[in-house]
Amino acid sequence: MLRCFSLIFQTCQRKLEYIDRTHQNLISVPDDIYRYSQTLEELYLDANQIRELPKAFFRLTHLQRLGLSDNELVYLPPEISYLTELIELDISRNIIPDIPGAIKCCRSLEVLDCSANPIAKLPESFSQLRSLTKLTLNDVSLHMLPIDIGNLSSLVSLEVRENLLKTIPASITFLVKLITLDLGANELEELPAWLGQLISLRELWLDGNDLKELPHELGDLGELQCLDVSENSLVALPDDIGRLNSLTDITLSHNFIENLPTTIGDLKCLSILKVDGNQLESLPSSIGECESLTELILTDNKITELPDSIGNLSNLTNLNADRNLLSALPVSLGDCHTLGVVSCRYNRLQNVPEEIGTLVNLKVLDVSENLLEYLPHSLTTLSVKAVWLSENQSQPMVNFQTEKIGDTSVLTCFLLPQTPSPPGMGRTSSLDNLAAGNHVADRTNKVNTWPAAASLLTGNSVGSPNVTFLGFPGDDMEPTLFQRQGTPHPKELKARYTRMLESMAQESLNESKAAAGAIETNLSGGEDDGDLRTPLLRPVDAVVVKMEDLVDDEDLDFNDDDDDMSDSDYDDDGVALVAGERKVMFAVDATEKCNGDKLKRRDTPHHLKNKRLAVEDDEEVADIVNKVIAKEKETSSTDRESVQRMVLTLSRDPNGGLGISIAGGRGSTPYKGVDEGIFVSRLSADGPGAGAGLRLGDKLLSVNGSQLVNVDHAEAVLALKTGGIVLKLIVDRVIDLRRGPRPAQTPRAPTMATLSRHRPPVQTSSTSL
Repeated sequence: MLRCFSLIFQTCQRKLEYIDRTHQNLISVPDDIYRYSQTLEELYLDANQIRELPKAFFRLTHLQRLGLSDNELVYLPPEISYLTELIELDISRNIIPDIPGAIKCCRSLEVLDCSANPIAKLPESFSQLRSLTKLTLNDVSLHMLPIDIGNLSSLVSLEVRENLLKTIPASITFLVKLITLDLGANELEELPAWLGQLISLRELWLDGNDLKELPHELGDLGELQCLDVSENSLVALPDDIGRLNSLTDITLSHNFIENLPTTIGDLKCLSILKVDGNQLESLPSSIGECESLTELILTDNKITELPDSIGNLSNLTNLNADRNLLSALPVSLGDCHTLGVVSCRYNRLQNVPEEIGTLVNLKVLDVSENLLEYLPHSLTTLSVKAVWLSENQSQPMVNFQTEKIGDTSVLTCFLLPQTPSPPGMGRTSSLDNLAAGNHVADRTNKVNTWPAAASLLTGNSVGSPNVTFLGFPGDDMEPTLFQRQGTPHPKELKARYTRMLESMAQESLNESKAAAGAIETNLSGGEDDGDLRTPLLRPVDAVVVKMEDLVDDEDLDFNDDDDDMSDSDYDDDGVALVAGERKVMFAVDATEKCNGDKLKRRDTPHHLKNKRLAVEDDEEVADIVNKVIAKEKETSSTDRESVQRMVLTLSRDPNGGLGISIAGGRGSTPYKGVDEGIFVSRLSADGPGAGAGLRLGDKLLSVNGSQLVNVDHAEAVLALKTGGIVLKLIVDRVIDLRRGPRPAQTPRAPTMATLSRHRPPVQTSSTSL
């Protein structure tokens, strides 16, 4: 018996040290966690929707690692001081406005992450966390660091990126163990000289500030391996940078640096050098002494040539010199046998050295948008995966052909020779091709052809430049007759179309008058009377023919049952009119009498087609109109139908239904027209509803005194279901006066009966009762 009780006790006291409840949409701390308060050491509640920490939570006094990041916490209670064994605390990405001073009691805390919270200031007691080794305060709106932050003597990593810091407290020099310092994306304008006293520093991030210069004392950081000062306002680097013997990565991107110090060659461990987006015009020859350099990024500068010493970079694998002013590549580049990527797009390269064939590891060669006429034949000895020659090149490789220039074999293809791009057009050279004109023979200089291209696009061409096709220098180019015209605006197209129609109409009218004159001459007894034997099948709309020139009025016989045509039935030109409309007729032989078989222009038949008002007295016309209006009123819908209000009594079995279905209600699709009332939409043939006298389409107004007007569908259903055994219904029914009261009809169940002429009842809310 005692053994059983011992087993049960051990089962209840389970030891659980680790719980992970991340990404579970929790809105509060689960209660089952508290049962492990004596053993739980690691708890992760990240990525939930927890808004507060209850007081019971801080009974988990044995917690060592607590993750609460990415929640909705708005307050960190001072009871956090109860967690004296806490080593790691992550409260990042919450809405916590401040850190309680009681956090000083967490003396075992080593890692603290408070990033992405609206924390404007740290508590004064914060520096008492002497065990803290990693502090992350990124994006917390800090304006300053605690003056005594140097008391955190165990600190190894300090990240305060994306804040509003303008100065650094001098006490930071006491952080002799600091390895990583991230001050990026702040508002620093200068660095203090004593920063060089951080002798253990290996990573220094200063990007995204407004630094104008770097202190010479920066060279004292002998252990520094990574330096990022990109996106500042630096104009030059101090010569002392050459004393950073351990430096492997340096990023100088997007500054205003015009020259690199010659001491950069002393950086024997330098592996990555990024100076893109500066004002460099040349590189120091000492760059070749950086024997460990593997990646050299020179994009977006003003470099006109690369030093020959670049061939000494035996470990170089990536060279990027896009968007510079290079006119040639150094021959010594062929000594960089480890080079795998060479990118020199948007330069002024006129040739690629033959020595590039010695780059046995070359995989990508990008020389698009230059002035190359051919590529060296030695390129065929390499296993290159991509050769880019144009910005709009669709495939990484193209088919090359071998040609001879003197005694030298070269490679060419349909993308060669290249053409210069207009200044400022960094993405295309097609406009330059278009506007090059007769100047394409001079391919060695970049000519500013953008104004000419612009004039072609706008249609304001000067001297009507012709489009020419490019060839090799010295070819005799004959200009074509093609000209670039501006794309017309839709309004211009409409205007052109209108003018075209007017022109066509005028030409047609002129031809018609000429033809009419010829016919009139023939019909009036011209020289060629024999031609009148052939009928002229010409519509009078196209050729206006005087009716009196054909036959006399008394010879016309229209054979119309409605009216006889009189002289008033013709217009001034003699064209026949019927009720104000033209008749299409044909000119016939004048010697033949018109027999009345004429083609007449008719509109679409109407039921009042033969009804004409042939009176001239205004009073008689008014009398006729009044009679028509009176007749319309007699047949109006309001006189054809009437609404009859009825009181019906419906009885049903205690466990039975009503035998009806209702539709409509406020907010539902109306059953009839726009009326949102409650209507009977289905009726069982032998149900209580039909027996009480209900009909399809009846509008229910009340049941047992409960109003069903202006209620939603659910309220109506509830009123009918809870009405009891006997229901007193008040309904409105539409009666057709022309047919009399409608006889009771037996609806066809289960089909939905349709009385509405406006919309089918299947679209309404319908409930069977």
